[in-house]
Amino acid sequence: MSEADEAITVKLRELEIAHEEQRLAMEIAHKERLLAMEFAYEGQLSRRNRRIEWAALGSVALVIVAVLVATLTW
Repeated sequence: MSEADEAITVKLRELEIAHEEQRLAMEIAHKERLLAMEFAYEGQLSRRNRRIEWAALGSVALVIVAVLVATLTW
């Protein structure tokens, strides 16, 4: 193999490595975006669940007040 062929082979290998690095970087960035979206969604669920818990607690409090009023006015 001549020096020119070797230089071409080395350059092709460098290009292949650079391409693979770029592909992996894009894949990592995509997975990071997916992970960020998942965390954001979990945060939305958490806030929604807290609102539901407070609504349920408010309903229980209303029932307790209604029972107290009913027993006091009996």
